[in-house]
Amino acid sequence: MGLEWLGLGSGRTLRYRLLVLALTFFTYASFHMSRKAPSIVKGALHPHVESAKTSQDWNPVTNPGWEPFADDLDPTRVSLSGYAVELSYICEVNSDGGAGVYRCAAGGMRVATEYYNLSYCARYVSGNGKFHLRLLSEQDDPKAVGGCSRHGANSSVGCWVINGIYKELTAKEQGALCVRHQHSKQPDCTLYVQPGGHLIPAPGDDKIGWIDVRDDDSNQTRIGINVFPAEITNGKILLGGCDTVYLIFYAVGLFVSGHIADHMSLRIFLTIGMLGSGTFVALIGLAHAFAIHNLWYFYACYAIQGLFQSTGWPAVVAVMGNWFPKNSRGFVMGVWNAHTSVGNIVGSLVSGAALGMGMHGADWPAAFYFSGGLIGIMGVLVFLFLPNKPEDVGLPSIQEEEAEAQRMSDSLVANQESGIAYNTGEALDSVGLGGGEEDDKEENGDGGKASSSGNTFVRALRIPGVVEFAFALFFAKFVAYMFIYWLPYYLGHLKFSTEEAADISAYFDLGGIVGGIVAGWVSDRIKRRAPVAFVYLLLAIPALFFYRSISASVGDSSLGINILIMLVCGAFVNGPYALITTAVSADLGSHPSLKGDLSLTATVTGIIDGTGSVGASIQGVLIGVIASGCTATGQSWDAVFDLLMIMCALSALCLTRLVWKQGPSLAGGSGCCSRVMVYRALVVVCLLGVTAVAVYNSTLLVQSCAGVEICTSLVTKK
Repeated sequence: MGLEWLGLGSGRTLRYRLLVLALTFFTYASFHMSRKAPSIVKGALHPHVESAKTSQDWNPVTNPGWEPFADDLDPTRVSLSGYAVELSYICEVNSDGGAGVYRCAAGGMRVATEYYNLSYCARYVSGNGKFHLRLLSEQDDPKAVGGCSRHGANSSVGCWVINGIYKELTAKEQGALCVRHQHSKQPDCTLYVQPGGHLIPAPGDDKIGWIDVRDDDSNQTRIGINVFPAEITNGKILLGGCDTVYLIFYAVGLFVSGHIADHMSLRIFLTIGMLGSGTFVALIGLAHAFAIHNLWYFYACYAIQGLFQSTGWPAVVAVMGNWFPKNSRGFVMGVWNAHTSVGNIVGSLVSGAALGMGMHGADWPAAFYFSGGLIGIMGVLVFLFLPNKPEDVGLPSIQEEEAEAQRMSDSLVANQESGIAYNTGEALDSVGLGGGEEDDKEENGDGGKASSSGNTFVRALRIPGVVEFAFALFFAKFVAYMFIYWLPYYLGHLKFSTEEAADISAYFDLGGIVGGIVAGWVSDRIKRRAPVAFVYLLLAIPALFFYRSISASVGDSSLGINILIMLVCGAFVNGPYALITTAVSADLGSHPSLKGDLSLTATVTGIIDGTGSVGASIQGVLIGVIASGCTATGQSWDAVFDLLMIMCALSALCLTRLVWKQGPSLAGGSGCCSRVMVYRALVVVCLLGVTAVAVYNSTLLVQSCAGVEICTSLVTKK
């Protein structure tokens, strides 16, 4: 029997299918490996920084980052820019509430003699001259560290504070802002303090926050004030912009690539895409060799790389659709889709190894060289060995094989025992994708006969289920790609080193492999794709919640706990993404409404994955903006995970029509009606639940990014 039970056949068919599996698997794994490099090197291009110096923080010699991404971390550059303050409950403290930009005060510049003689500003004054943003350290005043502790900043190296300048305040402002301490000659007008005392205040996404010294409940309460360089864009936003540029061009390219791939040799199409992609991946690394710091150079490389990489997915899915029958696609393509996670894992390990070469900030280009080189090698192998379809090597087409299998099973289907009908006779004609026969009839003219003429893009859109799955993937891919591009950076935020973050992030993809395989196998067994994707999306919401809560709590103190919750989260996040981009796309590309015409497989794949990639492209800048500024209710990464849970809920809601129709059929005899009612009742409960999640987390997100309190002006305060 061999591997026939897997749908791989035997003899020459088996050998060629294994060849196709291997080539397409490693082809797309190499694509994903190159996408992991930008994720891993984020922490090298824009190092993490605390107010208190640690080994992995920005360092002008051993960890300098790369301009323009690290400009906001350079104390000398920041001293020229000044700082802006927002989200204080006292309007006059905010830059847009009267304070203006906090500029380096006269005499505020210092030289860090024990830190590479780096120039920095230790004292900034607000534009209205009433407030200081200043560093209290032993260099500033030997008694300053004690002052930090008095305000709740238990640090041995000092702290940053925002305080009113007593002599510049009006009598009313002095009464509202200042207090007299025993044995103090002058009232203390300190408003906020941030523990630690290195050369710049810690960015808004760091684990170190600002303490409101006027908070009667606890001086340790982290509040939402945001302090950031006034005239320098945060490096996380610039890096997110590169991701967005890449993914926008990738998404646009998918819509075009699918159409082109349907009208030329898939082997040639893939080869061109891989060689071009490898070239521009390597060119990103060459920015270091030629000392290129122009942001537009990076944008151009990412954009052109995105166009070339868009050739890959429609082509490999079309090849797989040409070689494998529908009745085993869910499982086979679930296993095959492990290439995504394998590529991510290899990319993480390779890029992490590159960053561990000890070249003091000059090792990140190697991650791009290795990735680009591997894509090029795979492109050559594809050109030499990949067969487009069985007919090219003298084997029967997939349609002929499926027709023969259907004839053999007709007698068994006719003699089925009565019970709940899941439309097994035509189970994978519609794969539960379009929702049933009614949809097929609506979409096909002339009594169900598909039209083979007209615009191929429009024909593909009219296939039942394409639009719903495309929009579901829009939101699901947003979540999946956040982890691809930001997980190592988030782990760095938890204080893992850059190399550790690269290695640990691989466990998320290991969980994704298991999740994708199980999703495909289950959908084959029940002969429905949408309900499986729907359940995965439901489970992804609590998985994301607990991942953020637990990881934020344990930080880098427990590697085992981080790995465990990452495996679970990876399984549920990657499961629906893997199912929709593989088995669903291939099934829809050979939908019965096409009457055996496989010329739209790549077009359908391009539409679905292209729409998903638009969602993925949005996450780049959006995550960067939220992670750097949404601090009103706590740490900004809380807001990021609120957004991810919203996206999972919206993705599930997109599948509502399909999930409703793909339950038990009413044609199953006695007992079927009650089971249908139970199924639909459960669907309603789940839909109400995900709607509540979307609304609740949207409220939290708005509060985090817009602030919870309206500031109060001292002028009007009674």
